[in-house]
Amino acid sequence: MITFLGLLTGFLYVNFLEWLLHRFVLHGLGKRKSSIFNFHIVHHYVSSACNMKDSPSLTEAFYMTLVTLMHFPVVYISMWLYIGAVVGGIFYWVIHSLAHIRPDLMYSYLPWHHAHHTWCPNHNWCVTYPLFDIIFRTYRR
Repeated sequence: MITFLGLLTGFLYVNFLEWLLHRFVLHGLGKRKSSIFNFHIVHHYVSSACNMKDSPSLTEAFYMTLVTLMHFPVVYISMWLYIGAVVGGIFYWVIHSLAHIRPDLMYSYLPWHHAHHTWCPNHNWCVTYPLFDIIFRTYRR
């Protein structure tokens, strides 16, 4: 039971990080051309110009690896929480990459992410599941 709760908590924590980092770092700090997070705004331009198609971002994978390493001390609190967070992060990267490699999957299974890229870029910050968009009232259908 503790294993399951740790994994679930880690997974939920990553969903919260998706919302927080996407909203305030990638769309906030990333708007400046000189920012190291500007790659995300470029991602928006590329996917918009290519009917939602874009290559997986190795820059995004690099920063996700950095965030994962920064969270390593969590292992001393709960190994299962850390594993849940790592699996959640991998899940995010795979889902986000697939959504832009195969936009038909985005249209069918991630309509909130499609909306984020088209008509409401200041909403729908979560990619894998819009839980924290719903909680913080930033979800748009």
